[in-house]
Amino acid sequence: VDGMRAALDEAVLGRGRLHGVALRQGRRLVGLAPFFRTHYFGLPLRRLCLLGTGNTDYLDVLLDPPWAQQEARYVLAELGSGAHFLDLQQLRPESPLLSAAGPSGCAEHRFVQEVCPALDLPPDVSAFQAALPARLRGNLRYYRRRLEREGYVLDTAREDTLNPYLEALFDLHQARWKRRRLPGVFASGKVRSFHRAAAAGFLRRGWLRLHVLRRGETVVAALYCFTCRGRTYY
Repeated sequence: VDGMRAALDEAVLGRGRLHGVALRQGRRLVGLAPFFRTHYFGLPLRRLCLLGTGNTDYLDVLLDPPWAQQEARYVLAELGSGAHFLDLQQLRPESPLLSAAGPSGCAEHRFVQEVCPALDLPPDVSAFQAALPARLRGNLRYYRRRLEREGYVLDTAREDTLNPYLEALFDLHQARWKRRRLPGVFASGKVRSFHRAAAAGFLRRGWLRLHVLRRGETVVAALYCFTCRGRTYY
C-alpha cells in the first residue's frame, strides 16, 4: 500500500483518497485490490471504485489464480466495511468479484456495460493475408500503391517521433469531436499528460504501437495501440 501511495503522488489523473487492500501469504503478495474512495455526487455517502474507473475498458483486482474466489470474498468483506457502497464498473466477465458473495447485509445490483470484442489472429502476417478474400487483398494492394504514389507514408512512433506523433493524435481526435460539438477525451490537459507519460513508458518496454499515416511532415491519421503478451489492445 505504501508503494501504491507513492505512485498516486506522481499521478496526474484521479480524485478522492487511495483505498487499497494487499493480501499476503507469509511474505508473498497474493492479491492487490487498488481502489479509491470518494463522496457520491457531493453527498455524505462513501463510494469505493476501482482505480481506472471511467478511463479503462476492463477493470479488476489482481489475485493469485488458485485462491482467487476465496481472496475476492475477503476483499469485498474488507472493502465493504469502509464505504456505503462499492461501485464495481467494467468488470471482466470472468472476474472473481462477479461470483464472490458481497458483504453481509448488502443489496446487489448488476447491469451490462460496454463489451470489448476480441479477434483471434493467425500466427503471422502471411497467414493473415491468405485468409482474406481475394478481392479485399487486391483492394489493399491497390490503395497502398496509390497512397505511396501520392506521397503518403506509413510510420510507427519511435523515441524521436513519439512526441510529435502523440500531439498529432490529440489534435486529430479533438478535431473530430469538436465537429460534433463535444469536448473529446483529450480536451483535458491532465488526460494528455497521463498519455504522454504512459506512452513513453510503454515505448521503453516495447509495448507501444502508435501508427501514423503522414504526407510529408503532416500526420493525417493515427492509430494508438499497445501490444503485450501476445495481445494487441486498441
